Amino acid sequence: MSIVVKLQNNSSPLNKVDKSISDVITLTGNLRNETDVVNPEILIEYTGDFPVVNYCTIDIFHRSYFIEDIRTIRTHIWLVKAHSDPLSSFKSQIRNNKALLLRQENMYDLLLNDGVFRCRQNSRIGTIAFPNGFGDFHYILLAAGGNNS
Repeated sequence: MSIVVKLQNNSSPLNKVDKSISDVITLTGNLRNETDVVNPEILIEYTGDFPVVNYCTIDIFHRSYFIEDIRTIRTHIWLVKAHSDPLSSFKSQIRNNKALLLRQENMYDLLLNDGVFRCRQNSRIGTIAFPNGFGDFHYILLAAGGNNS
């Protein structure tokens, strides 16, 4: 089975969906041994000094990977161990999701008391004057809301 491996450098944080990737080299070869799609270990034949890389993309697996380890097996044979980057691999599916969010990094509602962030509720107090006095009636005070501080 023919396989294309793009060796790259990633300068973005691990938890960022859109990563800043720069391609270093693209290698084409055949997959001779079995490997895991989530944690692939790929033998690469490469003459010369192996490039310094920390990220790769394997199109046939439809995934991007963090390179965890690069080992030399023998002359011109390198073992690249990688781990799947789900944020980058599935970013289009993540963006197409619809969700109801309580909390978000940039847009938030200070009036939403979600139990994690203390917020200040805007209280509304109204006073009604009785122009004819009180007479012989009983009055009841009503209060709505509560104090959860």
